[in-house]
Amino acid sequence: MGLGAPGSEENLVVVAIILTIWVYPLGLGVGIISSWIAYALKKDRLAYWLNCIPLLWIAPIVIFWGYALLS
Repeated sequence: MGLGAPGSEENLVVVAIILTIWVYPLGLGVGIISSWIAYALKKDRLAYWLNCIPLLWIAPIVIFWGYALLS
């Protein structure tokens, strides 16, 4: 429904938000698979950081909520 309004497909902000939501499962899968590979290779620190890849989507939401609550 993000692109349901007339003219919304021309709004770059709306398109960027929709694409970000669509790409999240890919980032989640890459984070999970790469962290397990690093863990199997006994690279625990790298596995930790690779497992944090999905936070690239979660952190902006939390920051926005914090900003909205404090303002």
